[in-house]
Amino acid sequence: MGDVGACWDNAVVERFFGSLKHDWIFKIAQPTREHMKKDVAL
Repeated sequence: MGDVGACWDNAVVERFFGSLKHDWIFKIAQPTREHMKKDVAL
C-alpha cells in the first residue's frame, strides 16, 4: 500500500465514488440527506 489518497492503491473504489459524485450528485437534485440515503440504497 502506498500513501493515503494514492488512487492506484484503490482504483476501483476511487472510480466508483468519482462516478457517484459526477454522475449522480451533481446531476440529480438531492433536497435532503435522507433522500440521498434512500436513493443510494435502491
